[in-house]
Amino acid sequence: GGDGSKALVLTKNGVTLIDLKGQRSKKVIDPEGAWGGKIRYYAGNVYLADSEEVWKYPAVDEGYGKRRRYFGVGVVPPMAEVVDFEIDGSVWLLYRTGEIKKFERGAGVEFKTEELVDGWGEAVTMAVEQEGNKLFVLDKAKGRVVAFDKETGEYLGIYKWEGFKEITGMVVDEKNNRLVVGKGGELWEVGL
Repeated sequence: GGDGSKALVLTKNGVTLIDLKGQRSKKVIDPEGAWGGKIRYYAGNVYLADSEEVWKYPAVDEGYGKRRRYFGVGVVPPMAEVVDFEIDGSVWLLYRTGEIKKFERGAGVEFKTEELVDGWGEAVTMAVEQEGNKLFVLDKAKGRVVAFDKETGEYLGIYKWEGFKEITGMVVDEKNNRLVVGKGGELWEVGL
Protein backbone atom coordinates (compact mmCIF):
# COMPACT_ATOMS: atom_id res chain seq x y z
CA GLY A 1 0.00 0.00 0.00
CA GLY A 2 1.01 3.64 -0.22
CA ASP A 3 0.04 7.12 -1.37
CA GLY A 4 2.36 7.52 -4.37
CA SER A 5 5.35 9.04 -2.57
CA LYS A 6 5.45 6.39 0.13
CA ALA A 7 5.02 2.64 0.21
CA LEU A 8 4.17 0.23 3.00
CA VAL A 9 5.86 -3.16 3.09
CA LEU A 10 4.64 -6.06 5.24
CA THR A 11 7.31 -8.45 6.51
CA LYS A 12 7.61 -10.93 9.37
CA ASN A 13 9.31 -8.14 11.33
CA GLY A 14 6.44 -5.64 10.99
CA VAL A 15 5.36 -2.91 8.60
CA THR A 16 7.98 -0.62 7.10
CA LEU A 17 7.19 2.76 5.57
CA ILE A 18 9.42 3.59 2.62
CA ASP A 19 9.82 7.21 1.49
CA LEU A 20 10.28 6.76 -2.26
CA LYS A 21 11.46 10.33 -2.83
CA GLY A 22 13.94 10.52 0.04
CA GLN A 23 14.82 6.82 -0.27
CA ARG A 24 14.52 6.24 3.48
CA SER A 25 12.66 3.57 5.39
CA LYS A 26 11.31 3.32 8.92
CA LYS A 27 9.54 0.52 10.77
CA VAL A 28 6.11 1.90 11.72
CA ILE A 29 4.20 -1.14 13.05
CA ASP A 30 5.51 -4.03 15.15
CA PRO A 31 4.15 -7.54 14.52
CA GLU A 32 1.49 -8.86 16.88
CA GLY A 33 -0.96 -11.76 17.09
CA ALA A 34 -1.42 -14.00 14.02
CA TRP A 35 0.93 -11.77 12.03
CA GLY A 36 0.96 -11.90 8.26
CA GLY A 37 -1.57 -11.77 5.50
CA LYS A 38 -2.29 -8.81 3.26
CA ILE A 39 -1.88 -5.08 3.85
CA ARG A 40 -3.82 -2.11 2.45
CA TYR A 41 -3.62 1.64 2.88
CA TYR A 42 -6.79 3.75 2.90
CA ALA A 43 -7.58 7.29 4.11
CA GLY A 44 -4.25 7.52 5.93
CA ASN A 45 -4.79 4.30 7.89
CA VAL A 46 -3.19 0.89 7.50
CA TYR A 47 -5.34 -2.25 7.34
CA LEU A 48 -4.00 -5.76 7.78
CA ALA A 49 -6.04 -8.89 7.02
CA ASP A 50 -4.71 -11.98 8.76
CA SER A 51 -6.22 -15.43 9.32
CA GLU A 52 -8.45 -14.12 12.12
CA GLU A 53 -9.44 -10.49 11.54
CA VAL A 54 -9.03 -7.28 9.56
CA TRP A 55 -7.03 -4.95 11.79
CA LYS A 56 -7.06 -1.18 11.50
CA TYR A 57 -3.97 0.79 12.49
CA PRO A 58 -5.14 4.43 12.73
CA ALA A 59 -2.83 7.21 11.61
CA VAL A 60 -1.43 9.28 14.49
CA ASP A 61 1.08 12.15 14.60
CA GLU A 62 4.18 9.95 14.60
CA GLY A 63 3.10 6.92 12.58
CA TYR A 64 0.27 4.53 13.48
CA GLY A 65 -1.63 3.79 16.68
CA LYS A 66 -2.47 0.47 18.30
CA ARG A 67 -4.37 -1.99 16.17
CA ARG A 68 -8.16 -2.15 16.44
CA ARG A 69 -10.54 -4.82 15.27
CA TYR A 70 -12.35 -3.72 12.14
CA PHE A 71 -15.31 -6.09 12.54
CA GLY A 72 -18.02 -5.28 15.05
CA VAL A 73 -19.10 -7.44 17.98
CA GLY A 74 -20.45 -10.77 16.75
CA VAL A 75 -19.23 -10.26 13.17
CA VAL A 76 -16.91 -13.19 12.44
CA PRO A 77 -16.33 -13.88 8.74
CA PRO A 78 -14.21 -16.95 7.87
CA MET A 79 -10.90 -15.07 7.55
CA ALA A 80 -8.73 -18.19 7.18
CA GLU A 81 -10.35 -18.72 3.75
CA VAL A 82 -9.85 -15.14 2.48
CA VAL A 83 -7.47 -14.93 -0.48
CA ASP A 84 -7.54 -11.14 -0.91
CA PHE A 85 -9.17 -7.98 0.38
CA GLU A 86 -9.64 -4.38 -0.73
CA ILE A 87 -10.84 -1.13 0.79
CA ASP A 88 -12.67 1.78 -0.83
CA GLY A 89 -14.58 2.97 2.24
CA SER A 90 -16.14 -0.50 2.36
CA VAL A 91 -14.04 -3.57 3.14
CA TRP A 92 -14.27 -6.33 0.53
CA LEU A 93 -13.22 -9.94 1.23
CA LEU A 94 -12.55 -12.35 -1.64
CA TYR A 95 -12.68 -16.14 -1.31
CA ARG A 96 -11.13 -18.70 -3.70
CA THR A 97 -14.66 -19.77 -4.73
CA GLY A 98 -15.30 -16.27 -6.16
CA GLU A 99 -17.57 -15.32 -3.28
CA ILE A 100 -17.20 -11.69 -2.18
CA LYS A 101 -18.31 -10.34 1.19
CA LYS A 102 -18.81 -6.61 1.75
CA PHE A 103 -18.56 -4.76 5.08
CA GLU A 104 -19.18 -1.17 6.12
CA ARG A 105 -18.21 0.19 9.55
CA GLY A 106 -17.50 -3.36 10.73
CA ALA A 107 -20.92 -4.80 9.80
CA GLY A 108 -21.83 -7.10 6.93
CA VAL A 109 -23.70 -5.57 3.99
CA GLU A 110 -25.91 -7.55 1.63
CA PHE A 111 -23.91 -8.15 -1.56
CA LYS A 112 -23.94 -10.94 -4.11
CA THR A 113 -22.43 -11.06 -7.58
CA GLU A 114 -24.31 -12.44 -10.55
CA GLU A 115 -23.65 -16.14 -11.12
CA LEU A 116 -21.20 -16.95 -13.91
CA VAL A 117 -22.52 -19.39 -16.53
CA ASP A 118 -19.34 -21.47 -16.38
CA GLY A 119 -18.64 -20.88 -12.67
CA TRP A 120 -15.33 -19.97 -11.05
CA GLY A 121 -12.00 -21.74 -11.47
CA GLU A 122 -9.81 -20.15 -8.79
CA ALA A 123 -10.36 -16.56 -7.67
CA VAL A 124 -7.02 -15.28 -6.34
CA THR A 125 -7.01 -11.48 -6.23
CA MET A 126 -9.28 -8.49 -6.66
CA ALA A 127 -9.18 -4.76 -7.34
CA VAL A 128 -11.83 -2.09 -6.70
CA GLU A 129 -12.22 1.35 -8.18
CA GLN A 130 -11.91 3.99 -5.46
CA GLU A 131 -14.15 6.52 -7.20
CA GLY A 132 -15.96 4.38 -9.77
CA ASN A 133 -18.45 1.55 -9.48
CA LYS A 134 -16.45 -1.50 -10.65
CA LEU A 135 -14.70 -4.35 -8.94
CA PHE A 136 -12.50 -6.86 -10.72
CA VAL A 137 -11.75 -10.46 -9.75
CA LEU A 138 -8.89 -12.47 -11.24
CA ASP A 139 -9.84 -16.09 -11.96
CA LYS A 140 -6.36 -17.53 -12.39
CA ALA A 141 -7.43 -21.05 -13.35
CA LYS A 142 -9.55 -19.80 -16.26
CA GLY A 143 -7.19 -17.01 -17.35
CA ARG A 144 -9.67 -14.17 -16.95
CA VAL A 145 -10.65 -11.08 -15.01
CA VAL A 146 -14.36 -10.66 -14.34
CA ALA A 147 -15.84 -7.19 -13.76
CA PHE A 148 -18.87 -6.53 -11.54
CA ASP A 149 -20.82 -3.47 -10.43
CA LYS A 150 -19.79 -2.96 -6.81
CA GLU A 151 -23.20 -1.63 -5.79
CA THR A 152 -25.48 -4.20 -7.43
CA GLY A 153 -23.17 -7.17 -8.09
CA GLU A 154 -24.25 -7.11 -11.75
CA TYR A 155 -21.87 -8.80 -14.21
CA LEU A 156 -20.25 -6.11 -16.40
CA GLY A 157 -17.80 -8.03 -18.54
CA ILE A 158 -14.88 -10.37 -18.83
CA TYR A 159 -11.27 -9.94 -19.94
CA LYS A 160 -9.55 -13.12 -21.15
CA TRP A 161 -5.82 -13.61 -21.61
CA GLU A 162 -3.71 -16.74 -21.05
CA GLY A 163 -1.20 -14.49 -19.24
CA PHE A 164 -3.75 -14.03 -16.42
CA LYS A 165 -2.87 -17.58 -15.33
CA GLU A 166 0.55 -16.27 -14.22
CA ILE A 167 -0.52 -13.05 -12.49
CA THR A 168 0.69 -12.39 -8.95
CA GLY A 169 -1.11 -9.11 -8.24
CA MET A 170 -3.52 -6.57 -9.72
CA VAL A 171 -4.55 -2.95 -9.19
CA VAL A 172 -7.01 -0.78 -11.10
CA ASP A 173 -5.80 2.52 -12.54
CA GLU A 174 -9.08 4.45 -12.92
CA LYS A 175 -7.46 7.61 -14.26
CA ASN A 176 -5.98 5.74 -17.24
CA ASN A 177 -8.82 3.19 -17.53
CA ARG A 178 -6.62 0.11 -17.16
CA LEU A 179 -5.64 -2.75 -14.90
CA VAL A 180 -1.99 -3.04 -13.94
CA VAL A 181 -0.99 -6.64 -13.27
CA GLY A 182 2.21 -8.27 -12.02
CA LYS A 183 3.49 -11.15 -14.15
CA GLY A 184 6.93 -12.74 -13.89
CA GLY A 185 8.52 -9.74 -12.13
CA GLU A 186 7.10 -7.33 -14.71
CA LEU A 187 4.12 -4.97 -14.76
CA TRP A 188 1.63 -5.35 -17.61
CA GLU A 189 -1.23 -3.03 -18.57
CA VAL A 190 -4.65 -4.25 -19.59
CA GLY A 191 -6.98 -1.65 -21.13
CA LEU A 192 -10.54 -1.59 -19.86
